[in-house]
Amino acid sequence: DEKLSVICEWDTKGLKICWNKISGATRYNIKVTRYNNTEKYKIVRNITSLKYTLPYSQFDSLNLNKRYYVTVAAYKGSEKLKTKKVLTADIEIVGHRGCMDKAPQNTLAGLEEAKQSGYDSAEADFYETKSGEILIFHDEFLTKCGAPDVNIRNITKDDIKNYPIINGKNIKLYETQYIPTIDQYVSRARELGLRLYLHMKDKNNMTDAAIRKIYRTLKKHDMLNRVIVFSSNKAACKRIAQSGCQAGFLLCEPKSIQHEKNAVTYAAKVNAVMQLIRYSEFTEKSVVTLAHKYGLKMGFYRVSTQESACVVKNAGADFLITDEDFLH
Repeated sequence: DEKLSVICEWDTKGLKICWNKISGATRYNIKVTRYNNTEKYKIVRNITSLKYTLPYSQFDSLNLNKRYYVTVAAYKGSEKLKTKKVLTADIEIVGHRGCMDKAPQNTLAGLEEAKQSGYDSAEADFYETKSGEILIFHDEFLTKCGAPDVNIRNITKDDIKNYPIINGKNIKLYETQYIPTIDQYVSRARELGLRLYLHMKDKNNMTDAAIRKIYRTLKKHDMLNRVIVFSSNKAACKRIAQSGCQAGFLLCEPKSIQHEKNAVTYAAKVNAVMQLIRYSEFTEKSVVTLAHKYGLKMGFYRVSTQESACVVKNAGADFLITDEDFLH
């Protein structure tokens, strides 16, 4: 019995839909329906080729991070011969350092913008201070606060108000922003319904007490299953996993496909739940397939063009981290 097969992929023009030839068919119809919203759909009739691309400009702002039902029907005249309905893959869109294309990075304002922009999650960086605080901040020195000689590790919780953030995207549009504590950041993310990816910037120098504090903070806000704490340091990744937090391993500079696969194997070995790799020429489906074989969540960063976003999505990745807004 001849079967109708349908394949959907994203490219720089839109959602590309391909199907196989059915004997006797003279035309094909396609219908694209928003997942969980069947009232909104796009129908294209009388297609004589075996492919069709639905442009991004059509069908209610076609988006990479949404799911769609795609139905292809083969006809011989008015007689319907075959029909096939498939569900497109979705992908989690993560705002790099919150939503740094619209708001100061690693701030509570950035979290708000990530939510408003339709991101599913936010990525942020953190350091442990000498007084035992865990602060959300990217740089080692407080240049963005107008204090380039002050090391983030040397300030206390009480010092935060002395160093307002003065540099950042659209900084003047927001009330004064300060360096958030991990408690403040996680609490607000929970209120907004965002997941978090927290990047340990201090390699493996963070104390056991600090890692335990992260665990307690996530548990306090019921976010243990919605936050992944990750590091580019193998030993740190292992310590995070042993703490009870969900751990991720970051590969910053992939040198080959095998290098990426080795990173995936290590992440699985230490019971991490996520592998993150910098987007590069080596990005391909085989690495994602291996990660999924081990039960790992697989993502890429910094995905900064529509073309690279399509490559990552078509490779089967679970998420991408971006500075750009692919949602509109």
